[in-house]
Amino acid sequence: MNLKTGYWKNKGVFEYWAKEENFKAFKITKDKKLEWGEDIDMDPDAFYLKLVGKSFEEQQLTIVLQK
Repeated sequence: MNLKTGYWKNKGVFEYWAKEENFKAFKITKDKKLEWGEDIDMDPDAFYLKLVGKSFEEQQLTIVLQK
């Protein structure tokens, strides 16, 4: 899957990440989130759902139906 971020360019956190040194200054938390300081984090599941345009409930239903 290719991620196109043009929509978010220079908006919100992406403005902060425009500086390479800011983007590289992340850590992975114990619950597997990417985190930049105390104010910025990215939950991979929430990010995925935003990308595919699904709610948490829709994704759970998809998982249940696949079983």
